[in-house]
Amino acid sequence: MVTLCTGSRDAADMWRSHPDNGGAEAWADLRRELEPALATAERLDIKLGIEPEPANVVRDAPTARRLLDEMQSHHLGIVLDAANLLAGVPSSVQRSVIAEASDLLGAAIVLCHAKDLAGDGTVVAAGKGVVDLAAFVAEVRAAGFDGALVGHGFAEGEAPAVAVHLKKLIGRGA
Repeated sequence: MVTLCTGSRDAADMWRSHPDNGGAEAWADLRRELEPALATAERLDIKLGIEPEPANVVRDAPTARRLLDEMQSHHLGIVLDAANLLAGVPSSVQRSVIAEASDLLGAAIVLCHAKDLAGDGTVVAAGKGVVDLAAFVAEVRAAGFDGALVGHGFAEGEAPAVAVHLKKLIGRGA
């Protein structure tokens, strides 16, 4: 699998949102660039994984679903990261956002990320923040996902604790 970022119209910072990200021109550019990449993926029989990221053209589950529907390729999948879905979302609606993403993207999910966020939006090690990763794992499993859960966004010294936390989430620990 090759993972791809759908980018931002912000020329100075690919991780900063831009008002034009949601426009027709940005969508057309994304599709135009993705078509030859998908042709290559089909020729090589590999998957392309798009990760919805808050500041990108594909920024959430509905835009990811739109891309999947329009591109109609079994070589295109979704890399789902709960922290990306929940950036700036009140904790009271976390479960509904996660459930919507799982419902919309279920069979297309090819990889899941386990990243966590502090209350101020700063990325922290899984289990140290406000993201309901247990609900995320339960929802993607219920949607049929049985692939890898990759932890990232933490310091090397935090790896053992993250591993224990993730093992508990996927049912191999505790």
